[in-house]
Amino acid sequence: MNIRFYNARILVPSEGHSFQVITGELWVKKNEIIYIGDGLDTERVFEKEPAGMILWDREIDAEKNLLLSQRILHTAPKGIRARLLSYFSACVQRTGRYSFDIPYNRQQLADYLSVDRSAMCSELSRMQREGLLSYHKNHFSVHEALE
Repeated sequence: MNIRFYNARILVPSEGHSFQVITGELWVKKNEIIYIGDGLDTERVFEKEPAGMILWDREIDAEKNLLLSQRILHTAPKGIRARLLSYFSACVQRTGRYSFDIPYNRQQLADYLSVDRSAMCSELSRMQREGLLSYHKNHFSVHEALE
């Protein structure tokens, strides 16, 4: 089932010749709208000329959405080490290798994990001294199985 997801501004006909602008979610399957967020009735929205009813749309990249959703899993642990281990475990699973590049610099990684950059860098150094991993810039190599 190939469903595409969009964020959209939709013109909804109201009384008279006026329209209400609704920002909502569209689900499209085989070029047919099958769902409009906020409980809007698709027949009511498109009872007039359907062309031009969608003012703006942007397809949500499902893979990117999944990666952003995983952030919740990485920020759930309380400690910095646990957050780093969660993130690096996901990187190993995603790449299938124990050596990988991350798309962030130190500040961006700290922001992504919602931790202080200097505390995170201290924890990374401690993990490297303990032999858990090694790193240079945004390239990391994990030496032991992460739990």
